[in-house]
Amino acid sequence: MIRWPLVRSFLASRGGRILFSAVLPGLLIFSSCSTSDRNSSRPLAIAGSARISQSQFIDRLTDLRFKQGFPDNAAVRQQLLDQMVNEELLLQEAKTHGYDRDALGQREQELIRQKALVDAYTQHIIHPKVTVADRELEELFIRFNTKITARHLIAQTFAEATELRQRLLDGESYQVLAKEVFEDPVLSNNGGLLPLFTVDDTEPAFEEVAYSLPVGTVSEPIKLKHGYSVIRVESRVRTPMMTRTQFTNKRAELEAFLQRRKLRSAANEHTAWVRDEVLALQFHPEASLRLWQELQGESTHQPDATLSAFTSDGKPIAAVTRDGEIDMKACRHLLDGATEEELNWIDSPDQLEELLTGLMVRRYMVEQAEQAGLGDGPEFEKGVEQMWQRYLLGRMQETLHATQPIPQDSLTAFYAAHTDRYNQPASILLCGIRLSSLDEAKRLEVQMRDGLSFEQAAREWSIDRESGQRGGMLGLFTQRDLGPEVRAVWPLSIGVVYGPVRMPGGGAGFFQVADRREEVHHAYNDIKDRVEADYRAMMGDRLEQDFCAALRKEKDVVIYRDRLLNRDLKGEAR
Repeated sequence: MIRWPLVRSFLASRGGRILFSAVLPGLLIFSSCSTSDRNSSRPLAIAGSARISQSQFIDRLTDLRFKQGFPDNAAVRQQLLDQMVNEELLLQEAKTHGYDRDALGQREQELIRQKALVDAYTQHIIHPKVTVADRELEELFIRFNTKITARHLIAQTFAEATELRQRLLDGESYQVLAKEVFEDPVLSNNGGLLPLFTVDDTEPAFEEVAYSLPVGTVSEPIKLKHGYSVIRVESRVRTPMMTRTQFTNKRAELEAFLQRRKLRSAANEHTAWVRDEVLALQFHPEASLRLWQELQGESTHQPDATLSAFTSDGKPIAAVTRDGEIDMKACRHLLDGATEEELNWIDSPDQLEELLTGLMVRRYMVEQAEQAGLGDGPEFEKGVEQMWQRYLLGRMQETLHATQPIPQDSLTAFYAAHTDRYNQPASILLCGIRLSSLDEAKRLEVQMRDGLSFEQAAREWSIDRESGQRGGMLGLFTQRDLGPEVRAVWPLSIGVVYGPVRMPGGGAGFFQVADRREEVHHAYNDIKDRVEADYRAMMGDRLEQDFCAALRKEKDVVIYRDRLLNRDLKGEAR
């Protein structure tokens, strides 16, 4: 009996389009001609050599209802069962291709088991230590209501990033240096300027600096997944219309988000503890460089015997741990267990050492989980089987997508038909002054009429001190970003003051347009890789549907729709 979620949710395609748009809400009026006891062993569908049982379907229906919020009605059931039939057919096709037996599949099966052991270790050792405090939720709410613009430069090594930072401090500009470091034409031409972002739009390390760095200050080099970044925050604008009620309504969502984020952070801290305290891991830079050159396909024509450090039995040392030395052969064997994605991530010897560290920590966790018996029992095996099925499905889908050539004229036609999604909309640079009451706003209005500048008024009067210190600067806003209270600002000329305006939650405010940015149109040649990715995502779903339709004609497929609509067949609350 197979019970597993989709490789990607059947609710949405890769492009995020809802596939259930035709589903109407409302409960189904079920027939009452049979009971669950009598029918529990009967299949709902037969797909080739597989039977889709009622209990298997109920598991998926329960997930659909209580995790993703869809109703239990006829249309939902029919689309879900059709999707499960397609999955079974794709799985059988994957096995026909031998994906469950070839070397790649067997290697993946071992990696899946290791991942399941690491997950079990994490669940039992790391997760219980994570808690979420009220003050953290309030800070997260404020961050979600804050938008940031920033520039950054990227470098592969800490030393290169440090040099870039010094050049900035010495007077060189982001506009000049961005042309040296970015291959991306947009970042290269705009001085490394990122569009407005908020929580979870960037890597956690980048985000933390962006929310804490004083505006206009150049950061120290920041370690990211793919190198080091040097950033300067251009603006940090807090939405001036936050209320306690909004926070209360979002509390559960914020708590779930923060719990996930803190679990990731705790896992990283635990990895560092294993690396430093348990393993006491240290690499020999000379060996790391040699291994990195090998991964890059660079032949040094020098045998390992030319390295300077050796074990007691004459083997070249790559690293040292508390338990002893690790030779070059052992490190190469470790790298054989890395995924293609992990290997593609390596851009420097430093990143190679990080990958090897992760592989060694993973091995430690696997060993600890096995010793604790965390890999014993049917629930663990069920989880491994679910991941294995997802792998086979994903590999079969990749095969389908890779067989589809895309003519150049199809890409350009797609771009022409979806130009709006590739444009940067027009925006205004908005300034604002927030006051505690309408009476206070009227007193300020008198002073501004007598000649007090908007910038000075913001510095002296605004209760939003962060924007007030910047002369009221709130940042860039598109027309869609503006709430109903400030929407009338959009057509105003630069410098015109709008207000006083009553603000949600109390108080009043003044607003002013400081500058306008016209819509930016990205030429096809500058973003053709993105266009192709979007096109493939759209066409990939259609290809799978057509392929499964052909399989249904070849294989025996029977769907018992009368059983599907049985009133006793329903997902249960957990």
